[in-house]
Amino acid sequence: MSSAANQPRPVEAVRWPVFSMLLFGSFGTDAPPASQRADLRSRIAIVVYLLVAVVLATVPGVRGGLPGSIDIALLGLLFAFLAWQRWSYSNGLDELGRQLYLEAFAITYLLGLSLFAFFGVLHSLWGWSVNPSVFMVLEPARGVILVWRSRQFGA
Repeated sequence: MSSAANQPRPVEAVRWPVFSMLLFGSFGTDAPPASQRADLRSRIAIVVYLLVAVVLATVPGVRGGLPGSIDIALLGLLFAFLAWQRWSYSNGLDELGRQLYLEAFAITYLLGLSLFAFFGVLHSLWGWSVNPSVFMVLEPARGVILVWRSRQFGA
C-alpha cells in the first residue's frame, strides 16, 4: 500500500459571499432556495413592520382606540416571526452551513448575555443606565462571527 493512500484528501475550499454574511448575516445567493425564501420572508416582514410603525406614529387618527402597547405587541410578533424564519433558513442549509450559522447564533447569544451581565453590574455598582439599543451591535457581530467561522474552513 502506498503512503499516498494514507494521506488525507485536501478539503475543497468553501467560499461564501463576505458582503452578504456581514450585512445580512446569511449566505446570500449561495444558500439553497428554501433558505433564500425564508430570508426574503424575513425582509418583507421587517419592511411591513416599519411601514405600519411609521403610519401609526405619523398619521393622525389612525391609531384610533388602539392602546400604546400595540407597538410592543407588534414588535414581539415581528421577533417571533423572524426567529421562526431564521430556523427555517438554517434548516434549508447543508450540514456545514447549518453548523456555522448556528455557531454564530450561539456565540452571539453568549456575547449578549455577557454584555447584559456587565451592564447589570455597572448599574448595580454605579447606577449607570445603558440604552438597550446598545444590543443592536449584536446583529453585525453575528455577521462578523459567521465570516470568521467560515474562514476557518478555507473560504
